[in-house]
This record gives sequence, structure tokens and C-alpha cells, in this order.
Amino acid sequence: MRYVILAVILIGMVSGVNQDGFTQENAYYYFTQGEKYRAEKNYDMAINMYEKAVRLNDDYEMAYNNLGCAYYEKGMYDKAIDAYKKALVINPDAKITHSNLGCAYYYKGMYDEAIQEFKKELKINPNCIDALNGIGCAYYNKEMYDEAIMWCKKVLEIDPNYIYTKDKLAAAEKALEERKLRENYWKWYNLGIESMHQKRWNEAIENFNKALEYAPMEYEKEMIQDRLKEAKINLNNEEVKKNYRKWYNLGIEQIEQKRWEEAIESFNKALEYAPMEYEKIMVREKLKEVNANLNKKIQQENYWKWYNLGLERISQKSWEQAIEYFNNAIKYANTWNEKGKARERLKEAKTGLIMKRQLENYQKWYNIGMTRINQKRWKDAVENFNNALKYATTENEKEIAQEKLKEAKVNLNNEKEKQIRAIASLKNTPPINPNQTEIKSLQQIPIKQKKSWVSSISTIASLLLILILLLLLPQFNPIRAKIYLWQKKYDKAASIYENAISKDKKVWYYPSLANIYLKLDRIDEEAIRVYDRAVYLNPNNRKMVKILADYYIKENKIGDRAIEVYEDALKFNTDNIQLLNILGMAYSNRGDDKKAASIYQRLYELGQIDEIVVSNLCKAYLKEERLDEKAILIYEEALKYEPENHDLIIALSQAYINKGIKDKKTVEIYRKSVGLCSNLVKSYKEKNDLDKARQYAEIAYKIVYCYSIGVVDTLVRSSVMGVLNKW
Repeated sequence: MRYVILAVILIGMVSGVNQDGFTQENAYYYFTQGEKYRAEKNYDMAINMYEKAVRLNDDYEMAYNNLGCAYYEKGMYDKAIDAYKKALVINPDAKITHSNLGCAYYYKGMYDEAIQEFKKELKINPNCIDALNGIGCAYYNKEMYDEAIMWCKKVLEIDPNYIYTKDKLAAAEKALEERKLRENYWKWYNLGIESMHQKRWNEAIENFNKALEYAPMEYEKEMIQDRLKEAKINLNNEEVKKNYRKWYNLGIEQIEQKRWEEAIESFNKALEYAPMEYEKIMVREKLKEVNANLNKKIQQENYWKWYNLGLERISQKSWEQAIEYFNNAIKYANTWNEKGKARERLKEAKTGLIMKRQLENYQKWYNIGMTRINQKRWKDAVENFNNALKYATTENEKEIAQEKLKEAKVNLNNEKEKQIRAIASLKNTPPINPNQTEIKSLQQIPIKQKKSWVSSISTIASLLLILILLLLLPQFNPIRAKIYLWQKKYDKAASIYENAISKDKKVWYYPSLANIYLKLDRIDEEAIRVYDRAVYLNPNNRKMVKILADYYIKENKIGDRAIEVYEDALKFNTDNIQLLNILGMAYSNRGDDKKAASIYQRLYELGQIDEIVVSNLCKAYLKEERLDEKAILIYEEALKYEPENHDLIIALSQAYINKGIKDKKTVEIYRKSVGLCSNLVKSYKEKNDLDKARQYAEIAYKIVYCYSIGVVDTLVRSSVMGVLNKW
């Protein structure tokens, strides 16, 4: 189409007027100046001149028309429209002006208004090619291809060589042909879908084969082939489904009758025939339930088996075996009540065992004491009966042991008195009271040789010399530090190591100094520095690691060294919520998404289902492009906190597609995802990133036409196809 009709009929001169009468203030003068500037494409000056002309003459129709042309040629369509409208107010039947106004509307995208103006031009000028061509182009852009073809043919009847119209006619005829193909495609495709809904698989296969003949685009052919494959599989698997239902229903019946072993067998067979993934999941859930019940049954049987055996051993006073059996019963207990009963009996068995051992010890020492009395070994007898008294459990046992102890002591004293008197008689000395001095029998007193006093003094001098030398050694003296530690003078011991470190930073000084600081309960900056070096050398000191981790958490440190300390601390306390939270943040800041995801997954499993944990876990899953069942749970939880997160909505819809979920809960997600994908297709097309545009177009297409028939409404499907068709 020509951009604008530039021909202007200059009929403004009035016959008989003397040109010498025109001045610079005359409207015609400015009009002619505007024409001159417009011919030179100096549109700003032309507009200035035309506006002066119309200010001098409000009824200057041609000046308004050409002012509109100048604005039009500058691309200022709104102002051009205003100028053309003013020209038409002056002369509604003016030639060219309606066509010019139609062109301005056309380039603004106001196709209905453009058509209306072009048709007004044709009433005045029936053979105006530009008006005819403009109507054809407007109808083409409105996708009304039949009308576009009709008007393009009218142009070519007048001018068969009008190239632009020839091209537009060819494009309209091609678009109309494609539309008819698409209509046939959708006709057979929708019939195929309807047949599938009614489970008429043979008809569905026939309809999809016809749709395949008319499919205009490659990805549509691929989608139909997927449907064909699905229909064929369903046709071939009718018997499989029957078997699946048969075994599944039988398993349900056996669950109700609590025939767990048979139910497991039935569900395993149902699993073999389950045609869909969600059905397999359902069967596995039932298998899990049955296995749990079977294990519970076996566990209960084992509990009562060991519990009853324990009771039997208690009645037989076989305490060791009773303890073993009740411990086994506790392992198999299903309820707190069962555990409580077994623990009570276990306590009873342990008490019985203690009493039994006490009695055995009592009898053992009592019998040995009696033997020593018979042997008249009174001192040993006293010791044995004292031991028997420790193990006596009844008053009677205590009284018997005390009687025998008293007897042994009397005999022991008598024997000592005899020995003392015998010695006194030998030395002609008066006897000594045995209660004041205890004299060992001659046979028991070993003969000791006297040591030389010179030797003793030499030994003492040597020790003093060694001690003096140790104290005079250089400042770092491990022995001196050990002496201070033995004396519990921790500050002095610490100063020795601190002085040594300041002179010679040997790594083995740090663990020793760190242990001294622990005894002093120091957590100042200097102590933390020493703990850090010590933990670096040996990360297995639980207390030191905890102090260091607490300090780093308090200071909110998330550097590489802090992360190492947190990891060491986590080894000792794997479920520490605070440590897990700060480690998750540290990994996220460092860009280590895999480790961050594992930390947040652990927090989630520990019940920390808050916004921070869920959002971070969601971000990690989105980066990994996860679409599994765990991801679905997290995405659904995250959607509560971020309902407008576009990436999350699209990922969740893909996860639903991946798992074949088509129920009503997914309606809103599918609908939102389709809208977002449509917008992204447009955006990426504008950026000329066709790969991305195709990616999101295919997601939208899958949702609307493959996974959500009957879920996403017709309006949404139409909007998606509008985007894809334009593409």
C-alpha cells in the first residue's frame, strides 16, 4: 500500500486577484511555504507553515489535509487523524482526505475505523486503488481472509500489475488454505479426543490418523502421534486393566479379612498389571500398608512370645534368661502400654538377679569365714565376715554374720595377747596392753637391713638438683607447665604456652593451650583464636567445636572456615536446628545449591516447615529443575508464601504433567501456567529468542491439549492457540 496520497490539487487561487496583493500574513503564502518544505521532507517547518495557514483561515480545507499528511509522514498518526478530521468537517465529500484518514487509522492498528474511511472514499471516488488496497490489507490483518481476497481482486481488476496487492492476495489465499487445513485438523483431532473419552479406541485411532494428514506443524504431528500411541496402548491393555482390577480388588478384600500374606501376593500381581504410574503408586501404598500390618502382627507375636517366656523364667527364678527375654519383648513392643509392662517385669528380674547375687556373695564369704574359724585363722575370718555383712539382705543374715564376726575378733585379740606376753617374758619386760600397741608375730616380722644414711642424702640431693635444673631451663618448659597443671595453677601454665607460641608458632602448642583455656572457661577473642587452630588440627574435640561454632553463630560468620566449623559441630549433633539453618544460608550464599538443598531437606524432615526453609528448598529445586514427587510437595507448600512466583507456577504445572496428574486441584495452576507461558512466548519472540519461545509454547500446548482436556476452559485454549498460530 502506498503510505499516503501526496497529490494535491491546488485550486485555491481566485481568478482576478492580483498577486501583488498577497503579503506574508496571507494564508495562501504559508500554505505554499508548507508545500515547499514538505517537498524537501523538512516536516517540522512544513507543519509550522500549515498551522500558520489554518490559523489565518479556519476554513482552509487543503491546508488541514496537507497538515495531516506532514504529521502522517513524521509517524505522528494521532495528530494526522485530528488534522484530517478537521478537513472533513469543512468538506465531508473531499476526495483523497477519507483515504488519507483511513491510512492513518490503519497504521495505528485501528482496522475497523480504517475500513470505514476507505469505504467513504470509494463512495466519492469508486476507482481509488489505495482505498481498495487499504480495505484488503485491513481485512488481512483482521484474519478475515475471504474479504481480504475479494478486495485485493478488485484492485487487480483496475491495475493488474499492482505488486503489493498481488503479494497480499497470495498471502491471504495461503492463510485461508492453512485455516481450512487447521479446521480439518481440529475436527478430526477433537473427534479423536472424544472417542478416547468414551474409550472407543479403534475410532480414536482412525480419527487421529485423519488428523495427522491435516496437521500443519511438526510439533502438532508429534502430539497426534503421542495420542495415537496412547490409544493403541489402551486398546492393547484392556485385558491388562481387567487383571489389575481383579487383583487389586482381591487385595482390598483380603485386607478387610486381615489376611496379610495373601494380600501382599495379590497386590504384587496387581503391580505387574498396573497400566498407569498413579495406579502403581496406589498399589505400592497399599503394599506398604499391608507390610506394616504384617510386621505389626509379627512384632506382636514376637512380643508375647518373649514376654511369656520371661514370665516363665521369673517363675523358675532364672533371672539372667528372664532379663534377656524381657529385653527382647521391649524391642518388639508396639505400644507404650506393652513397653511399660515389659519394663516392669524387666525391673523385677533385675532386682531378683541382684538379690540372688547378693545372697550368693553372702553365702560365699560366710562359708569362707567359717572355714577360717575352723582353721583358727582369726584375722582372715574377721575380713571374711565383714565382707559377708556387706552382702547380707535380711536381719537374720546380719545377726548371724555379726555373731561370727564378734567370735573371730575375740579369738584374734586373745591370740595377740598371748603373743605379746610371750615376747615380754623373753625380754623380761612387763606385758603390753594389746589395745595400745599392736605387735606382729615374730614369724611375720621380716628382717630389714639398715640403709646407709650417706646413700639417703645422696638420693635427696640428686632429686633437688634435677628440680633446680628443670626450673632454670628456658621459658617454655613442658615439665614446669605440667607441674602448674598438677597444682591447678592454670593461668601460669597458660602463660608458658602463650610465651612459647609468641616466639615459635609450632602447631603442637595450640591443642595444649586450648585445653588449658577450656579448664579456665575462657571464650574471649584470644581463646577463640587458639580454639580455631586446635580444632583445625583435631576436629574431634566436641566441647571445643561447640564453643567455636557458638561463637561463629553469635558473630553471624558464614565464611569458608566458619562453614568447616559448623560441619564439624553438626557431626556431634546432627539435628541441631540452629546449625542447620545457618549452614543452609551459608551454602546458599556460596552458591552450593546441592548442599543447601540437602540441608533444607533435613530441616523440612525435622518439621521446620516455615517460609525460609520452604522458599530456599524451592529455589534449590527450581535450579535443579526437579519435577519429582518431593518437588511437588515443596512447590505446593512454597506457593502458599509466593502465590505469584511465575517460575514456581510453571515448574509445578510441569511436575503435574510429568506425573500425569489431571484432577481438579490442578485447574488453577494449569490456567495460570498457560497464561504465563503465552506471555513468555510473546516476550521471547520480540527478543528473537525462538528456542525459548518454542519451549514455553510447547508447555502451554501440552497443558491445554494433552493433559487437561475438560479442565482448562475453551477460552484459555483459544488464547494459547492464538499465540501459537501467530507464531
